[in-house]
Amino acid sequence: MVGSRGFTLIEGVVASAVLAIAVVALAASLNAGHMASYEFAQGRCATRLAEELLEYILSLPYHDPDESSARGPEPGEAGIGLFDNMDDFHGYVEAGSTLRDMAGNEYPAQYQGFTRSVTVETVGETVSNLGEPISGLRIRVEVCSSRGRVWEIARFVAAPIGP
Repeated sequence: MVGSRGFTLIEGVVASAVLAIAVVALAASLNAGHMASYEFAQGRCATRLAEELLEYILSLPYHDPDESSARGPEPGEAGIGLFDNMDDFHGYVEAGSTLRDMAGNEYPAQYQGFTRSVTVETVGETVSNLGEPISGLRIRVEVCSSRGRVWEIARFVAAPIGP
């Protein structure tokens, strides 16, 4: 009597194929989870970079102390530490690998693959129930990753009333 004690060649091939499909599906699932985690961490870093720069900009005076009306830095304001009002940041770009906080401390390595830029525009915003446009500045901070993904934060700052 001949007994069947093992797998046939076809059964072995089918079992191997099923196992391979299961491994590929599992690997794809793990990779998707890893990418989602990476994207979340990137977004958190980019948001922090944008918020900290915007907060610093908003801490500066609206009007230039020298009464200059030109957007962007005036002559002699050759760096962020010399900017003396909000619109001095117009056109500001901070390249990756040189990112520093407002105290001048270098950010940790996970922040260094980003680029920050600022646009400041004079605009008129219409606020509901007021009826007339309010003039002010729209400050837009953009953070771009080394892969080209962009995060943006924008704020409208109303011009102060009075002299």
